[in-house]
Amino acid sequence: MTQTQTQKKQHQEDTIKLLDGAIVLYKRGDLQRKASWQCRLELGDGKRTRKSLKTGNQAVAERLAMDLYTQLKGRVAADLPITSTSFNDFWDKQWLPYVEKNLSSHRYKLHFGTGERYIKTYFANCSLDAINVNKAESYVDWRRNEGKTRPSKKTLIIELGLIRQALDRAARWSLIKPIPKIKMHALATDPNRERRYGFTADEWQKLTQHMEGWCREGQHNLHKRQRQIVRCLIWFYRLTGMRPNEVAQCKWEHISWTEEGLAKIQVQKETKTGERLCISLRGLATILEELKSLRAVESDTDEGRQWLFKRGWDASHTIRKLLKECGLLKGPDGNNRTAYSLRHTHITDRLVNGVSHADIARNCGTSIVQIQRHYDHVIPEERIVELTKHRGLSADEEITAAHWLGQLEKLLSDEDLKAYKALIAKADAQKRRDAA
Repeated sequence: MTQTQTQKKQHQEDTIKLLDGAIVLYKRGDLQRKASWQCRLELGDGKRTRKSLKTGNQAVAERLAMDLYTQLKGRVAADLPITSTSFNDFWDKQWLPYVEKNLSSHRYKLHFGTGERYIKTYFANCSLDAINVNKAESYVDWRRNEGKTRPSKKTLIIELGLIRQALDRAARWSLIKPIPKIKMHALATDPNRERRYGFTADEWQKLTQHMEGWCREGQHNLHKRQRQIVRCLIWFYRLTGMRPNEVAQCKWEHISWTEEGLAKIQVQKETKTGERLCISLRGLATILEELKSLRAVESDTDEGRQWLFKRGWDASHTIRKLLKECGLLKGPDGNNRTAYSLRHTHITDRLVNGVSHADIARNCGTSIVQIQRHYDHVIPEERIVELTKHRGLSADEEITAAHWLGQLEKLLSDEDLKAYKALIAKADAQKRRDAA
């Protein structure tokens, strides 16, 4: 008998069936050393698996196989995969590829960055199907104590929302059982940074004046040219109110012009809120002419020159240094200003100049609720004219009329008093028509 035939015979002799063949124990005959028991499990619904029991003792192997069969049978009954995966493996290998394919690049960067900094650290190698509501909601308490500064209420809501999205998708893919709604339990001590600060008119004037000299103070021509491009970028933010990622996606072909010389910018689909048309303030044409001449001598490919600003270029560090240099880095709330602060400046300026919430929301790709929530700090004194506009009798005139009517009621007959009131109403109506 050949060695192969001997091994096959030994394999057959070492085969043990349990539970009518649902569990099959065997030893591999191709191993030279003393073999451990293996098991093949038939779990129903066409699902099966093989596992090494890592023991040569038959009684121990039978007990381990029965325990494993019971465990995996429960997973199959719950419509879960036979093998579990860690949260971090799920996040990196399944969730992030899904986000990259189906959501915007902005959302992908948010998921990727937050995952690397916090979410993966919190869950570590926790088994995905071991995560429950308590584990997910406890992220908030952990996050409050993580890092140098305490996260704001909004930051916690956003990050917990990312976790909720990932776990909901895992449940839809039958990787875990559906989890009840995960809630954010806020504390009174959570920083609430609802108010968004831009630059006041004086601060903006200070920044623009400083930039003029700053552009000429570069160490060499390349450095000076880069500073000039940063200046164009800052003006672009200020005159359009666009988000940094929206500007980064903008090509020259996305810009057209109105008869009045205002830029019509087609914001792209791959941005936070998708496609829209953004109308700039007057003055952008001059900035774009300067930018085009600067980009013409900048090292880039022909394809790369289709974009307003070089692909992959990050000016945030330079803007930070510039703001620090002119004493404008810190806002009134003590937080650092960023390129996003120029969007806040644009929106606040439009509110001060009487543009409606609806028009601003439409042009800036946000909602009326967001405008009201974050920008209603616009100082009422700046809106005195709009707040005191009046059609018809003024408040002073109404007070005087009410005073005289009160006196005349005692002196005139009912008929004469009625006629007098009619004259006042007629005068009020005429003033309203004149005001219109």
